[in-house]
Amino acid sequence: MERILADAGLQATTIATTGSPMVVGRYEYPANDFTLLLYGHYDVQPADEPDWRTEPFVPLVRNDRLYARGVEDNKGQFYAHIAAIRSYLAVSEQLPVNLIFLIKGEEEVGSTTFRSFLEKNRDRLPANAAIIADGPGHPSHRPVAVLGPVSRLPGTRPAACQGGSTLRSFRRSHPETSLALARLLSQLIISPDRTINVKGFYDRVRPPHAS
Repeated sequence: MERILADAGLQATTIATTGSPMVVGRYEYPANDFTLLLYGHYDVQPADEPDWRTEPFVPLVRNDRLYARGVEDNKGQFYAHIAAIRSYLAVSEQLPVNLIFLIKGEEEVGSTTFRSFLEKNRDRLPANAAIIADGPGHPSHRPVAVLGPVSRLPGTRPAACQGGSTLRSFRRSHPETSLALARLLSQLIISPDRTINVKGFYDRVRPPHAS
């Protein structure tokens, strides 16, 4: 993983933890004032899962599609980011934003050391926004961008061992989108007489009259 990031033009390093090591890739350009963090994981589901239709570690082309260990969850997603970076740098001298890749190896076993790693390395991971290319696909097979955490996209099945969540490791630090929206909506009506607490909401409202 470290070599793949380095080949794409990033400074890459493997950081040891008390569990599986973390792989961190970094791209920095002095003129950039925005940093994007891209998260992924390199570990995979156990090899003895009963639903395997082929050998789990042998790539196979079937119906013009490539099936291989961990491609969907989630090597394919963050490798697409790496390929995009390589292509961009092939025609441009620098990227328009700074990048941090954070790829861990404990996604499928509960991420037991992830919180302590973040606490110890928070100064090395400053970012303005984060992209997590992981989660269920939409039945239309069209790309989906989720702007915030959700329990499950409409019409999708929860991925294995996710408990219906697209967050897993991030659930403790990020609120559910639906709950956050419900909380915001509930704050619009807070008075006993059910008046709406939005500044200026009633400015152009005319009171009722007899006619």
